[in-house]
Amino acid sequence: MTIVFSYSSLGNGGAEKNMVALANYCVEKGNNVFIIVNSDGKTNHVIDYRISIIALNNAKQSKNIISGFFSTINSINKIRKILSTINPDLIFSFSTENALIYKLANIKMIVIGAERSNPVMSRKSLQDKIRVKLSVILNGFVFQTYGAKNYYPKGIQKKSIVIPNAIIGNIDGSAIVPINNRPIHSICATGRLVKVKRYDILINAMKIVLIDFPDTILNIYGEGPEKDNISKLISLNKMENNVFLKGFSSQIYQDLINNKYFVLCSDYEGMPNGLIDAMACGCVCISTNCDYGPSDLIVDGENGFIVSCNDVVELAQKIKSIFCHQYNETEISKSAMKIQNKLNKAKIFADYYEYINFIRRNNV
Repeated sequence: MTIVFSYSSLGNGGAEKNMVALANYCVEKGNNVFIIVNSDGKTNHVIDYRISIIALNNAKQSKNIISGFFSTINSINKIRKILSTINPDLIFSFSTENALIYKLANIKMIVIGAERSNPVMSRKSLQDKIRVKLSVILNGFVFQTYGAKNYYPKGIQKKSIVIPNAIIGNIDGSAIVPINNRPIHSICATGRLVKVKRYDILINAMKIVLIDFPDTILNIYGEGPEKDNISKLISLNKMENNVFLKGFSSQIYQDLINNKYFVLCSDYEGMPNGLIDAMACGCVCISTNCDYGPSDLIVDGENGFIVSCNDVVELAQKIKSIFCHQYNETEISKSAMKIQNKLNKAKIFADYYEYINFIRRNNV
């Protein structure tokens, strides 16, 4: 079977990580695999040498609806030519927009789409709402959560499946540092430095925590457009000796197992890879109860903690209560690590592969 995977880029986000890992899995199964991206195709991911990468080099955003229309037409024409050469059996796009473009490029092609974000929050423009409605022309669809699935039309829900993110990397259980042997009062956060991640909430909560626990350290791993604003907030609160912007990490598992706690403060998520990784590495995790993902992963007080969104005081109080040993951190850490079995990549990718074959069989 010849499979095409598509996305906007091959960056370091959760969608890209899962797409590349799934592509590698499919080529190991003996399939002919291509990855087509809108960007220049540059990547830090390890991609199987048998996979062909095609870069469209048209990732620039359109300034208005008219230029966006012509840009879409140009993309469709480019993709139509590429598909006529490859002649794939199935196309799997990790975005709704790309999936529709590929379907319009050749309506006879079998195309699976995917929702990687929270559609309630991220699909507010008229264009996005139209794309959601048009998704019914796709042959299949993958959601990360049932909450995201329920947002889409019934027509696409009926031929869709819910598959959570996999733990992509290989975690060496013997290398995981027991929770009580990790640096005391060490907190970390991971993810792109963007507004929706609400690092401002975390830093303001840290300001309260530091009153009673002045030795607390917060390590933030990631890059993004909010870096300067976050840095200014740290300086404004004179927290340079406690809060550190570590940048992008190429060894995130090692960093996670060297921190005792993990905090996610997002206003919304698709399915938080950072939280999944932190739980798998045995961190004691605190997450906002945002849509979607955290409540699917955390049972409050059992394998982590859930707090309200946008509540600095509640978050600070929760951190301080944990520091005061009101909970059994060892048991919480052990319970969190059970996610390694639940989201094992072999199992998750087997589910993807079974669905890919199901859609192909039912649309030939």
